[in-house]
Amino acid sequence: MNPFSYIARNVPDIPEHLGVEPFTATSHGDSSLVEGWSWKPAGEIKGTIFCLHGFTDHCRNPGSWPHWISLAAKHDLALVAFDFRHHGRSGDRWPTFGSGEAWDLLGAMDRAEELGFPLPYIVSAASLGAMAAQRAAAVDGRIRGCFLAEPPQCPWHAVGCAVWNGLSGVKKLLVPLATIGGGKLINAHYGWDILSDGDVRRNPAIRNPSHQPLMFFVMGTNDEFEIHKTRMVYDAWYEDVPGAQGTGMFPADDRNAQKWFIEVEGAQHSSRGGYTVFGWEHFGVCMDSFLRRCLE
Repeated sequence: MNPFSYIARNVPDIPEHLGVEPFTATSHGDSSLVEGWSWKPAGEIKGTIFCLHGFTDHCRNPGSWPHWISLAAKHDLALVAFDFRHHGRSGDRWPTFGSGEAWDLLGAMDRAEELGFPLPYIVSAASLGAMAAQRAAAVDGRIRGCFLAEPPQCPWHAVGCAVWNGLSGVKKLLVPLATIGGGKLINAHYGWDILSDGDVRRNPAIRNPSHQPLMFFVMGTNDEFEIHKTRMVYDAWYEDVPGAQGTGMFPADDRNAQKWFIEVEGAQHSSRGGYTVFGWEHFGVCMDSFLRRCLE
């Protein structure tokens, strides 16, 4: 039984845009196929941005890729985008809501480095991608910073929310049991407790990471993944570093900080539509400021 068979795999080809090239890599942990695309500006390249999609999405979404290329061009960055496992045209291994997707990112980074995509590596990630980005940033010093939109707290919590959304009425009383059952299915698929491994709080290195990645969280107060639970993850990053917490929205002007948590009043998760963090009036300027700080 495949609980993720509903995820669309029949997706468009890579974007038709000047400079876009096919990109193929091999995932770190299990050699799963990673398929996507890349883009480079014509002039100076100051670094590389990896743009990561959310659950059930893909890197070829016309609602996303034009913005990604525009953002990369604005900051003289090369760009890599790819489909996570069991999404788009990448391999069939099941989603893990953290560790497996971090393997995909690390494999893409390895391939990008082989192809000459320059450091620093910066990650812009949404939801599922934001969990993967954190798991990778905890262990890989090539990552200078992660801009994290709508990140769930951890894999088990993400599975529980997915189960909640899939049940209605009195069936929601079954959420605890169904969450445990669904999680055990994923772990059995991999042969070990990969879900718990994806909880970045289990890695003590994030309390004072030696490579000092910048971590920017932005989340809506009405997000179904419960903003107070995501804040627990934010609190764990740089927990042992006094003064690491940012005091404003703009990292380029907050030079002593290493992490930021921005609450967007009234915004809900993008899977719900309506008003989301991506429609927040300051989203773009926060991103620009974060990228400037990463490129210093």
